[in-house]
Amino acid sequence: MKHLDIDKTNIDLTVIINEIATNQSEVVITRQGLPVARIVPYTISKSGSR
Repeated sequence: MKHLDIDKTNIDLTVIINEIATNQSEVVITRQGLPVARIVPYTISKSGSR
């Protein structure tokens, strides 16, 4: 799991999304060292429900 400090990072959201999709990993976004959000890959269940 990768951690990115939003105040110290100037990464395009597209780069983060591509990494998550490619690696099926998650990224925790932090602000001043504290977690504020988590981005995880979306999975589609076989039953068709969300």
